[in-house]
Parts: sequence; structure tokens; C-alpha cells
Amino acid sequence: MKGFVNSFVKYVKNEDGLVTIEWVGIAAVVVLAAIVIAAGIMGQTKDLASAVMTQQADVTTAVTTAAPTIDLDFTPSVAAP
Repeated sequence: MKGFVNSFVKYVKNEDGLVTIEWVGIAAVVVLAAIVIAAGIMGQTKDLASAVMTQQADVTTAVTTAAPTIDLDFTPSVAAP
């Protein structure tokens, strides 16, 4: 029984496995942070793209409705005598 207790105490005091668990925890936190940051950036990018598209549509509408009609008929308009 004393051998079992000594083995158990030695196992509990061994910190080699804790290093692995710490690195797994750190990696999980880094991945989670990357996902949160990417989600935030994608949301802002979508809003910005929507604003740009709206502005472009407004400009296109303004240009097409306000553009004067240009007559490209270059035949001379000389009055016949």
C-alpha cells in the first residue's frame, strides 16, 4: 500500500503533463481570439461594402438622370439657298 501511495504522490507531483495542457489551453485561446477578431472584421467589411454599393448606385443614378443628351450628328447644317 505504501508503494501505491508513493507512486500516486510521484505521479501528482510530476509536472511534465501540465506543460502540454498549458500549451493546449494557450492554443485554444489564440484560435478563439482569431475567430472573434475575424468575425468582427467581416461584419465591418460587409457594412462598408454595403455603404460603397449604395453610394455608387446613387452616383450612377445622378449621372444618368442629369447627363445632357449629346447629339453626335456631325453633318453640316447649311441652309439650302
